[in-house]
Amino acid sequence: MDPVPKSPAEEREVHLAEIEGLRARVAALEGLLADEISAKASLFRTVSQHQRRYLDLVESAPWIVARVDPGGRYVDANSHFAEKLGRALGVRPVHEEQERAPAP
Repeated sequence: MDPVPKSPAEEREVHLAEIEGLRARVAALEGLLADEISAKASLFRTVSQHQRRYLDLVESAPWIVARVDPGGRYVDANSHFAEKLGRALGVRPVHEEQERAPAP
């Protein structure tokens, strides 16, 4: 059986109800998206605060703090590194340079 044809007014009401349903779904998704963005922004602020605290700690330390890559080069260091050792980043530690030097 074919459905009974609807009048233009009834079809309009059906379409308006569908539109309202879609608007409600969009509003719900917007709310979820806003919550997700807020959570990520909060996480970003927290990570940034921890990074600043770590950097402050490393820079204020009265000793040398450095990171060496797998190739043996200093890739990161605090200000005491250059002050105490007089070396730039990207340079191999002294003992490795001596070990790699050819014998006379």
